[in-house]
Amino acid sequence: MTISTIPKRKRFERSDDPPPLRMTERDRAILRAVHTYRMLTCEQIQKLLFPGARIEVPRTRLRKLYHHRYLERIPIPASASPLAGYMPVYRLARLGAALIAFEQQTPVAALKYWGQGDDRDGRQQASVTTPFIAHELAMNDVRIAFTLAAKAHGYAIATWHDEPTLRGFKDSVSVVMESGRPHTVAVIPDAYCLLELPDRRAHFCLELDRSTMTTARFQQKIQAYQAYLASGQFSARFHAQRVRILTIAPSLERLQNLQQKTEEAGGSPIYWFTTLDAVVEHDPLHDLIWTVAGRGAERSPLIA
Repeated sequence: MTISTIPKRKRFERSDDPPPLRMTERDRAILRAVHTYRMLTCEQIQKLLFPGARIEVPRTRLRKLYHHRYLERIPIPASASPLAGYMPVYRLARLGAALIAFEQQTPVAALKYWGQGDDRDGRQQASVTTPFIAHELAMNDVRIAFTLAAKAHGYAIATWHDEPTLRGFKDSVSVVMESGRPHTVAVIPDAYCLLELPDRRAHFCLELDRSTMTTARFQQKIQAYQAYLASGQFSARFHAQRVRILTIAPSLERLQNLQQKTEEAGGSPIYWFTTLDAVVEHDPLHDLIWTVAGRGAERSPLIA
């Protein structure tokens, strides 16, 4: 058999003869990051941990961690084209979870992580939808942008709660529907961020819009936030009197629409808006990428 006719091993099946792996601190950092963010792409790991390095550097480490069963690969379409194939998204596997648990001095059975060590590959993929993964990865893009910007300015992200954590709080409020009847609505942001600045703390609730929610449903979400803040639940939960609600939209047109609907729902200047591209491509803390409810198209920095 010539080299050209040797069948290639499927990308999402582990090798029976994996390349040698000598665990390094960078490998441990990758596992910690995947645990913290629940899932990451190679490009996201490069941005977080290998700034300035060629993509082959994290790709090599990830390949070894995958084949040695520290990580799992979940396939998602590389693009909208069916001809583009699939790209891997990484999450912890059992050995990776065991290493993290050892570092945290906690039983591996008590370690919370996405997948809980299913180690599915090849014939038994995880039963998650592409839209779910796309939303999670986009939210991770936002978190990475905030994390790197905070680090660059000498700030610290003291707390970042993701949606599963916030869902576990089970906070809810009563909202009056169009019919005039009250309805109990859960208040579950996509993320909560506590940013430590030299002279103060800044609290943010983040909403990542993917244009899948009707504007009527979005207005109900704003009404729920209004009731949540007025009830004192936010202050009691996060020990804060002030917060900004950040909505990150997929396009400028969608941003303008959501800002208008927020204003119509009585939203005050605590509601700020930008696009996902702006967050990823700029400094989300100090660049002029945010518009504010009630202030039209005027651009402002999040941290003045």
